[in-house]
Amino acid sequence: MNNASDFIIEDGVLKKYSGPGGDVAIPKGVVAIGNWTFCGCNNLQSIILPEGLTSIGNWAFGRCENLQRINIPESVTNIGDRAFCNCENLRSITIPESVTSIGDRAFSGCQNLRSITLPESITEISDGAFYWCSSLRSITIPESVTSIGAQAFAWCNSLRSIILPESVTSIGDGAFLACSNLRSITLPEGLTVIADSVFYGCKKLQSITIPESVTSIGDKALRDCESLQNISIPKGVTFIGVWAFSACENLRSITLPESITKISDGTFHYCLNLQSITIPESVTSIDDEAFSDCNQLTIHAPAGSYAETYAKEKEIKFEALETTIEKLPEQSKVLIPKKAAEVTDTDTLAGKTFVVTGDLYHYASRDVLKGIIEARGGKLTGSISSKTTALITNFPDSSTTKIKKAKELGVEIITEEEFVLRYLLERP
Repeated sequence: MNNASDFIIEDGVLKKYSGPGGDVAIPKGVVAIGNWTFCGCNNLQSIILPEGLTSIGNWAFGRCENLQRINIPESVTNIGDRAFCNCENLRSITIPESVTSIGDRAFSGCQNLRSITLPESITEISDGAFYWCSSLRSITIPESVTSIGAQAFAWCNSLRSIILPESVTSIGDGAFLACSNLRSITLPEGLTVIADSVFYGCKKLQSITIPESVTSIGDKALRDCESLQNISIPKGVTFIGVWAFSACENLRSITLPESITKISDGTFHYCLNLQSITIPESVTSIDDEAFSDCNQLTIHAPAGSYAETYAKEKEIKFEALETTIEKLPEQSKVLIPKKAAEVTDTDTLAGKTFVVTGDLYHYASRDVLKGIIEARGGKLTGSISSKTTALITNFPDSSTTKIKKAKELGVEIITEEEFVLRYLLERP
């Protein structure tokens, strides 16, 4: 039973409650619940909010550890920071369509909250909104949401799956940190950044789909995802942060795209079962601890690449990538007359020096091409200099280190087909 003396109300704002708790009905005419009004009221079990209420202030019901039931009327538009934080016995809550703003850590620490429905009126899930809601099993995120804040669902240990709508374009640092039962997640198209620590400690995460729109994978983004066995990194990714895949103990293989130029410290540290990584020629920097404790690893990369040098320095098994014409799609094949491959004992390439970058289409390996060039008196070397006659590449528009160097020095860049037609075919 409520007494009028239990409430201090000023200009429609409930400033203070001093009653015994239990089941409380807030008087009609209250349009806002002020900051800290019921904070720490451990005897409060249920509360009825009046129609016409528009705002629930910061910490309004924070630390009401025995609060089990609350209705939020359709008139409410704003729920403040930590409004219900540490309401440990609150099991479910429905947020009406009228609400347009939910503050930081509004429901953090609601350890028995099992389900929640968000309205279409919400465009942002704020920082830490459901942090440490350890019993939260499901949540439906509406199509109106474009942003998920830092640590929004961190430590939601019971959350097994979540569907992110295509409208989401931003996910903050640690958004799903330590969601230890999260099994799978599909990231929406339009997302460009996988933030720092976003899935750190998701130990049961087995699959994740990264859209082609992503360009950056942050520090510790998938660290300690020990059930993750494979992952596909899109072609547009240009940055992978430190410790990004560290301790992904069951990750077996990974291929890095041509857009990557550096592999940072600890990126694949303690990936105990990582057996194969394919590193493109575009990579020109690999930090010392990038592959520490990856004892089963074989690095696959083009011969003469920086990755080969690194592998030899670190005593990591290395296998050179080779591409034969049979492996290439029909539209990529280079048609070269047979007599171009016939080695004759002439000196037609005497004094000429060539460098190759990227895959060869006609020859099975660089060693085969090297033998042909040397048989005609020329040289095939691994580095560009001002004395290089030409750089041979089937991808002259790419931005590898060798292509950049050739342009700086004014060295001619030719395709494999141009090389054969110009230097190997016999003239009538």
